[in-house]
Amino acid sequence: DQELGTPPHSPPAPESPPTDPLLIQDLFDRVIRGDFEEWQLFLHPDQKPLVSRHWSGAARIRGAAGTGKTVIGLHRLAELARRYPDDTVLFTSNSRSLAELLEKRFRNLPMAPTNVEFANIDRIVYQYDSWTPAHFSLVDQTFEAACKELVAGSPLERISPDYLKEEIERVIKGNDLQSLDHYLSIERIGRKRSLSQNLRKQVWELYELWAGKLSERNAVTFADKRIRVRDSVQNLAQAPYRCVIVDEAQDVTLVELQLVRALVAGDPQKPVPKDGVLILDDPAQRIYAGGYRLGWASLDITGRAQVLRKNYRNAPAVYRAAKRVRGRELVALDHDDDKYILDAELGFHEREEEKPNLVLVDGNGELPYLCERIREFIAAEKYSANEIAVFLKHNIQVEATIGFLQREGIRCVQLTRDGFTGDGIRVGTYDRARGLEFRAVFLPRLGATQFPDSSGDSDGEERNSDPDQDLESRQLELDRLYVAMTRARELLVLVADEEPCEEIRRALAEEIILKDLRSQPKARPTPA
Repeated sequence: DQELGTPPHSPPAPESPPTDPLLIQDLFDRVIRGDFEEWQLFLHPDQKPLVSRHWSGAARIRGAAGTGKTVIGLHRLAELARRYPDDTVLFTSNSRSLAELLEKRFRNLPMAPTNVEFANIDRIVYQYDSWTPAHFSLVDQTFEAACKELVAGSPLERISPDYLKEEIERVIKGNDLQSLDHYLSIERIGRKRSLSQNLRKQVWELYELWAGKLSERNAVTFADKRIRVRDSVQNLAQAPYRCVIVDEAQDVTLVELQLVRALVAGDPQKPVPKDGVLILDDPAQRIYAGGYRLGWASLDITGRAQVLRKNYRNAPAVYRAAKRVRGRELVALDHDDDKYILDAELGFHEREEEKPNLVLVDGNGELPYLCERIREFIAAEKYSANEIAVFLKHNIQVEATIGFLQREGIRCVQLTRDGFTGDGIRVGTYDRARGLEFRAVFLPRLGATQFPDSSGDSDGEERNSDPDQDLESRQLELDRLYVAMTRARELLVLVADEEPCEEIRRALAEEIILKDLRSQPKARPTPA
């Protein structure tokens, strides 16, 4: 898969990695037992060639959770900064908190170069366009007004407003579709719900009506702003960066990817320079709808595509459980090897006690159980507070969990879009889990009535259910849960006060151990 090129560039005072498998395993085991923060920057000797490689254009490294994509990206960033000392190299993502966290981590590398920048894509957008986008409340109001005017009584009424809004923002604007004909013919990657030509025409009419209402208020959405900035950067006389590495690229839109390309090449007709763009992604870890083809962004990775095949993060039982719960559904696959992305080899030695648990408790018993276990771990000095995370689906659940834990005297740090600071148990949504890793992870609120969401709108209105739409929404929920589950290096505990969904039940016995702590146990959940 790798392209042969010029000999690898060597940074100052290179250290030759061990090549003997036993020495490598010994090194790996010593790092595992050492400082957790140092572990988060550990580059496995087998992956060092990817860091020093010379690529003649855009390249992509794709791999399942825990295969080391981000660590490779950070070490590659340092390598490129040394390789091109008179230029600036950029590390970007669509997540602000992830970009800021990785910058802090990068600064801990020995002799970390200074000619690097970390910025999420929207921060870059602000740098080139100072126009303030419309507040989300105005965006929602104008969209609701457009729906009220057009959707009521039409075939679109069977489709949830959230889905329609997503279709416009992620498909139409995310791909910068300029005409109805283009929308009628485009491949809607990642969208399982089929839209007939007639329905697409009505969606386009809704898009134009919404755009008109925004225009009347002299307002633009952030999706519009990204398009304007992409166009501006493509017209710059000189590209602002020599190289760009984009992490979690499975969740960017086509427009955002075109912007990334423009940051190193400018005009879309110009070729991507040597080592210009490195894409890091995993189609199994999507948290947003939609998708793209690299060719649509004029990015050719022929001969420069690498699929990572070994998981270095998770205990084997943790990864197997996460994979079993998620299922094998993947979207936006470009190459034959992509379909095997979930079949990563496992770098850890097997240990029976590492099997994840599903703990069933009485009603309102989930948070007290968390308190009890967290206190046990900290008192026994098994894990530090900073090495433990609690992930939930919704922000309201995060706030309630933090409030409860703090009232019980357990210090917490909330993971937000702005990142996090300080010491304490990390608590955040599944979406904020991306790019992070912890020794122990707790996932409460996983009863079947709470995960995944039932079909229909979040406002609780009953609608005619569409199987494809429900399947698409459910798969995205499972992708987010998969992200949260694979943040655990050693210990993973799922907690619920009722029987879980069928996807979790199908992992019971083989991959997940059931612990029923209810005072009056009901019928035991059986594998689905």
